[in-house]
Amino acid sequence: MYKLSVRSEFSAAHKLTGYEGQCRNLHGHNWKVRVSIFCDVIDDIGLTIDFGIVKKDLNEIMDSLDHAYLNELNVFEGINPTSENIAKHIYV
Repeated sequence: MYKLSVRSEFSAAHKLTGYEGQCRNLHGHNWKVRVSIFCDVIDDIGLTIDFGIVKKDLNEIMDSLDHAYLNELNVFEGINPTSENIAKHIYV
């Protein structure tokens, strides 16, 4: 089993509707993201997956989130932009 990881980060603002703590107010975070890919096989030149492709795809997602007010993004319409929902968005 091979595990490949790519890391990135983004800064954004959000608030949590229905939350009773301070996070109900508009505030910002610097999120760190690590994407890990597990592979069972390698190809004939010894690669499981091209890191360039993984980095490109992750950077496109990070660019869409960076310096955004997450509550206003279509992907979080009707749901809170919690860390869990952000991770789901990145995964899908």
